[in-house]
This record gives sequence, C-alpha cells and structure tokens, in this order.
Amino acid sequence: MRVLTWLERQPRTPMLGITLLLMLVLGWVDFLSGFEIAFSVFYFLPVGGAAYFVGLRPGVAVACASTITWMLADVVGGHTYSSEWVAVWNTLARLISFLVLAGLMAALRRGYDDQTELADSDPLTGARNRRPFLEFVELEASRTRRFGRAFTVVHFDLDGFKAINDTLGHGEGDAVLRAVVKITQRDLREIDMVARLGGDEFAIMLPETDAEAARRTVSKLQQSLTGEMHAHGWPVSFSMGVLTCEAPLSSSEAVMRRVDALTYTAKTAGKGTAVFDIVTAPAARSTGAASAG
Repeated sequence: MRVLTWLERQPRTPMLGITLLLMLVLGWVDFLSGFEIAFSVFYFLPVGGAAYFVGLRPGVAVACASTITWMLADVVGGHTYSSEWVAVWNTLARLISFLVLAGLMAALRRGYDDQTELADSDPLTGARNRRPFLEFVELEASRTRRFGRAFTVVHFDLDGFKAINDTLGHGEGDAVLRAVVKITQRDLREIDMVARLGGDEFAIMLPETDAEAARRTVSKLQQSLTGEMHAHGWPVSFSMGVLTCEAPLSSSEAVMRRVDALTYTAKTAGKGTAVFDIVTAPAARSTGAASAG
C-alpha cells in the first residue's frame, strides 16, 4: 500500500517513462522467449500502469505501443501464420484487450481520486478538512527546513456563531459557514489552503508568507469577512491567531497547538482581534505575540 501511495504521488512524466521502459524490456524478453510462449498478458503491466498513474490518453498510447512491440517480437521471432488475416486478427484482439484495460484502469483512478477528494473535503463548505491540512503544514515545514522560506498558519473561529444557531436556526448557521469559506477562498491565492477543522473552527495555510505579508493578508481577510457578516445582518466577528514560522516547529500538531493558543489569547483580548507571533528558531523561541484589533 505504501508503494502504491508513493507511486501515486510521483510526477506524471517520469511515470510515463517508466511504463514505456517496462514495455520495451517486456518486448525484448518476449522476443527472447520465442513465439511459442504466450507473453502478451505481461504487457498489461505498462498499459495499466500508464492509464492509472498518468491518465487515459497516455494509457491508450502505451496500449498501441505495446501492441506494436508484441507484433514486432512475434514477427522477428519467426512466427508464421497460415494466413495474414490470422496475424491481423491476433493483433487487433490484443489491441482491443489493451485498450479495454487502459479504460478500466483510468476509470478506477478517477473513482479513487473522487473518493479521496470527498474524504478530504468538508461536505458543507467545500473547505479541506484537518488531515490534508496537517499534511500541507508538514510539507511546508520540510520546505522551510530545506530552503529557509517562511510560512504562516492562521487559526480562527467565529465569535457569536452559537447565537446564530440558537436564534436563527442551524440552516442560517450553515449559510454563515459557507459564506466564510467562500470569502476566504476568494481572498486567498491558489497556493493557499483553507480548512474547516470542526464546528466554527477554521485554519488557513499561507505558504512562503512572512510576518509582514501575513499581516496584510489577515487585515484584508478580516475586513472582507466582517463586511460580509454585516451585509447579511449576522452578528459575527472573527478572533484570529496568526503564527509565522521562519523555522518550523517539531510537528504540524505542535504548530496547531501554538496557533490555537494564539486564538485563545485573541478571544480573551476582545472579539474581532488578531494576535500574531513568529517562530524564529527550531527550539520554538519567538519574537513574542503582538495584538491587532
């Protein structure tokens, strides 16, 4: 399972090259083994691999190339037929079987990707959930260790959200949550990620974002979210903890504990407050928290 997961994460071009190389190796072995030994079933490996790991079109291309490779190995190996139509029929039969396999493997991968996307996303808002968010934090932490580029994590919840559910109903509360994610995604870059961690608790990952850029982003986001709440008459504000990591903490969970504590500080300081902190060393020393209303 780990090998399959690792293969799924590899870039498509190298994976296509691997399947083509495997096809050529199989063709050579097919030639050496002679036409009396049925060998075409082994071409399912490069065909299925290309379709699953790279895509349907590459899978079709490898299916066609595998058919040609098998045919050449068969002909060069000295196989003769009673009629040329027998050779044509065998070639078409193998091509069709390869194409069917490519289609099935590509459909299997699409189904797997769809299920993974559903599992990694919040069904109400469309935001990511905790697991892929923590994985993203771990990825950026490793980039920070290697390249020294800062990243920022924002954690926030909705002040007054319980009153919305209690007085206006859960349907209105759901509308508030969807609006929060919509506005947040609109104001973020494509490389950023917003996640719903549960209830009215959210987190944002800002790769390659230092403290100054984080302040600008959070200020803009606060204004956009507050404006949206006022436009709908929702008495909701946002308490935010903002942690910029110039050097990573020990784990993604450590990052989340640290930024969650900043959010708690923000809530005690007053609703609608953002509290900022910077991690400057692997030992988790920081420059100290700074508050901004």
